[in-house]
This record gives sequence, C-alpha cells and structure tokens, in this order.
Amino acid sequence: FTSFKLNFNYDVYVTKNERILILTKQYLNDNSLSGQNLTVTSVKPESLFVYIGKYTEKYVKVIPRVYVDCKEGYQTVGLPVVEPDSIKVGGASRILDSLDYVYTQDLIYKNASSVINDIVGLSDSLSNITWRSTEKVSLTVNVELKADKEFKDVGIRVTNVPSDKDVLLIPQIITVNVEGGVNQLANLDNSKIIAKIDFQDLLRDTTGAVYPKFVLPAGVTVFYSKPENIQYVIKKKFE
Repeated sequence: FTSFKLNFNYDVYVTKNERILILTKQYLNDNSLSGQNLTVTSVKPESLFVYIGKYTEKYVKVIPRVYVDCKEGYQTVGLPVVEPDSIKVGGASRILDSLDYVYTQDLIYKNASSVINDIVGLSDSLSNITWRSTEKVSLTVNVELKADKEFKDVGIRVTNVPSDKDVLLIPQIITVNVEGGVNQLANLDNSKIIAKIDFQDLLRDTTGAVYPKFVLPAGVTVFYSKPENIQYVIKKKFE
C-alpha cells in the first residue's frame, strides 16, 4: 500500500509462443523503486505468469442480445439491426481463431410501441485480453402496430423429391392468413410466403395428409391456412 502511482513495466523479448514467469517482488525492488528509498516487503500475487503469442486481427459479427416486450397490440418487425454489423478485433491468434462474433450487452425494453434507436455497449467478455475497434454500436428495433392479412393462391412446393418420383398435391394452392406489423404486411406478397413439404415427411406420414411448413419474413406468423391438411399421391416417374 502506497500513495505513489506506480507503473510496473516489464520488457519482453520473445520469438515464439511461450509462457513467461515474472517475479514481481524482486523486479519491483530492482527496477521500479530504486532511488525512492522504498523497499517492497510483500506482493500479492508474488509471481505472474504471462502467455505470449502471435498477435493477429480479424473482423467478427456483432450479435445483439435484445429482449423487447411490446405494448399490447404492437410487435417487433424483423430482426434487431446493429451498425456496424461487424467490428475488427485484435489479440492472440489462439484466441481469435475460435472467435467469430461478439455480443452486445444484455438489453431489455419494456412496453415498446415505436421504433427503438439506441447506442449500446458491447459485452465485456474478453475485453481485457483483446483489442476492439469500437466499444459501442447503434441498435435499431422496428416496432409496429399488429395486423393480419389474408393471401390467396399461395403455392406449395415439395422439396428433396428423388429424381425417379413425382408428387401430386391436393390441393396445390392454399389460402394463408398471417399476422405481422401493419407496414410490413402492406409490403408483403405471395412471393415472400413460402409453403413447403419435405418428401421425407411424406414417407413418414401414416395419415395420408400433411401440413406444410412456412418460411416467412421475421416477425410474420401464420394465423391459419385453408385447407389445413394437404393430401398427396406419390408416383413413380416414367421416362
């Protein structure tokens, strides 16, 4: 304990990856406190182990950790967006080799009813052993009034059909009612609603009718589809 503001500098000269033992008490007495009429009586910890490795830099994705609780009648539209969506990090290559992304701090927004724009910090994980080009990013979460809309004549596709098979669906088009943000649904059309049935699901089915799986923009969900079950016939393809 001392009122002096001391800097402990240790010069390291290495040409390869290795672990270095620094004897802090002896080094402080011999180098840092000489000429100040002070003697180090104890150091905790008495020794430091420093791992020296090759320094490298790379770009990694920034992933937001965000929970948004919307006001009744509202919902989030799309995924949270951060800017920049990737940052440069630097550090020991053995650490960066397995580092592909960094998280923002955990964030909670309650009773949201409009677009969220915020400046958020990055998680402090690994911040003490890596350099980062920035410690903050901008966050945007789109929040809109909830609505529903019906789409007719949505086609169904069968995926992963073997080259020697044909599948006949009955019916081949359906009506789908979806829920989402009011502005989001205004820009939605049939081309962005994908209804599909995997051929393996047909082979596993024992009822003769299956329900399609839907691929939709983030924030859009299927409220119902008509008809709910699709019948099918699997035929051998003749050349």
